Amino acid sequence: MQTSRLETRWCPRRTGSGWGFLLAAIVLALPANYLGNPRPEAGEGHSVTLNVPFGESRMSAAHLVRLDGDRVTFTREKVGDIGVLAVLPGFDCENYATACRWLEQEKYLDVAEFFRAQIGAGVAGVRQRCGLGGSLLLQGELMAAARVYSWALKDFPEDPDARAGLGIIYAELNQPLQATVEFAPLLNRPGHAALARVNLGNALRRAGRSREALAQYERAVATDGRLLAAHFNRGSVLLEQDRFGEAAEAFRDATGVAGSFAEVWLFEGLARLRAREPVLAAVAFARARDLGAQSAVVDLGLGLSLQQVGLDREAARVFTRLLQSMPDNPNVYHLLAVSQVRLGMLEDAARTLERGFSFGPKDADAHFFVGLKLLMCRQPEPAIRHLLRAVSLGRRSADAYFALGQGYLQAGEVEAAERTLRLALEKSPDAAEVHFALGVALHLSKKLPAAVAEVRRAVELDPADADNRAMLMGLLRESGDFAGCAQEGARLVSDFPDLIPARFETALCQALAGQLDRAAESMEDAMDQDLDGQALRGMVRKLAEMGEGPAPGVHLLRALIQERRGNWQDAVRDYQKLMWSVPEGTWSHRARERIHQLTPADRD
Repeated sequence: MQTSRLETRWCPRRTGSGWGFLLAAIVLALPANYLGNPRPEAGEGHSVTLNVPFGESRMSAAHLVRLDGDRVTFTREKVGDIGVLAVLPGFDCENYATACRWLEQEKYLDVAEFFRAQIGAGVAGVRQRCGLGGSLLLQGELMAAARVYSWALKDFPEDPDARAGLGIIYAELNQPLQATVEFAPLLNRPGHAALARVNLGNALRRAGRSREALAQYERAVATDGRLLAAHFNRGSVLLEQDRFGEAAEAFRDATGVAGSFAEVWLFEGLARLRAREPVLAAVAFARARDLGAQSAVVDLGLGLSLQQVGLDREAARVFTRLLQSMPDNPNVYHLLAVSQVRLGMLEDAARTLERGFSFGPKDADAHFFVGLKLLMCRQPEPAIRHLLRAVSLGRRSADAYFALGQGYLQAGEVEAAERTLRLALEKSPDAAEVHFALGVALHLSKKLPAAVAEVRRAVELDPADADNRAMLMGLLRESGDFAGCAQEGARLVSDFPDLIPARFETALCQALAGQLDRAAESMEDAMDQDLDGQALRGMVRKLAEMGEGPAPGVHLLRALIQERRGNWQDAVRDYQKLMWSVPEGTWSHRARERIHQLTPADRD
């Protein structure tokens, strides 16, 4: 097979064979001229000082990502090298198509044997030596590869491919100074400058000098914008530096160069997720999966992205699929439960949570958090069981007692809720949410004055919580303190002008307090603001529940609503009731005027 230097080939992941690793171990033990080379000086001449601990000269075989002409882009799955691509030149695919076919298949030892045979037959040029050294480097036999490159540089001291190969070995062995010596002559050499900067950046990155590494990657991008490794490694460093938006754009640039490389899409998805761009993250993760990256990381990222954009049905399917490969991971169960809760599948969510809990720790915190999530599922009985266990194991904090009190409230055990919430207040006397919950419990126990006091204290502690203040209004109205309810309502509307139901409630309290002018103004204003009529319908139901003998202000509110709706006869009837209930005064006169204006004779 003849291959031009411009042809690019993609290489899918392959699984290594057992005999390959055994043969590699034998190769490493052989002397420098183990390949049958008749030259006794092989390995001598160019200084190779690999100052590394014993055993680090052998690494796992590389994964070949891209074969582009005479250059190989590869990665090696070893600790600290996640997200690092290296560019190795020196493979003469135009003249050695068979060797390059094996290279694509990651049969590195077959490639090494091929070039050994060439050298043994007397063809020992720099291309053959670089081919041999490169195949050994990819196999992970770094010392053997270094000897071959050393031999090449002895006879061809200016060859850039041999120098780059030796520099990559230093980079992989965390020897940045020696790597710099090898790459320095190539940094301004046409055709080699960009790959030299990428590989030098790798050496600096492994040495913990990420800023310098990033500078090298950026210069590589500026030199050759089509170099995949430059974009990818730049994105990886930006990701490590928590510069998520920039990292995402770097990986997107990499997809423009290598759209079929699944890992690029995976890393873009990770960066987009961290940059809080869940829509683009979901697209990237889905693309990675389509290209064959079917790891748990892909499904986890895809599920989280879908969940964050509200596509919980699709997220639940992804998490369910993920559990097939991670059946004992409690975190995945909890993520699935979140989507199930949002979908209203509360019983399913509760079962999912219990299942996930069985695989996780059983300490106080674990019981506490699963209890909280079961409360979200409206499953108070199992929630109470877990929360009691958390307390018995030592979590006697305010949040534990508060959650337990909420559980009792859900279960309708009001006395137990009151006792438990008072324990929470002993631990945290200034917690507004605890005072509010205790107020709810006291209200359910028909202890209205005490309920008002607790909710009022919650409002004092957290005046920004509109729900607390609306609850206080309701309690004040229920206790007959209509003036207090009207006053609280006026403040609430002033602070939260978009809270339409509060406007109607304020009008009702003002009407019940006899503040008819204010009630009429508040009701007209509320109806003007209620564009969809939803809040008005709630007020109509509330007024209807008050029967036929309420305070004069209620007749006024009913009349205003009927008039706004165009129900003239009903409006006249309510104005008549208002006039009868206040036979003298301003509003008796106004009611009489409205009756005359709304009767058919006057309207015609």
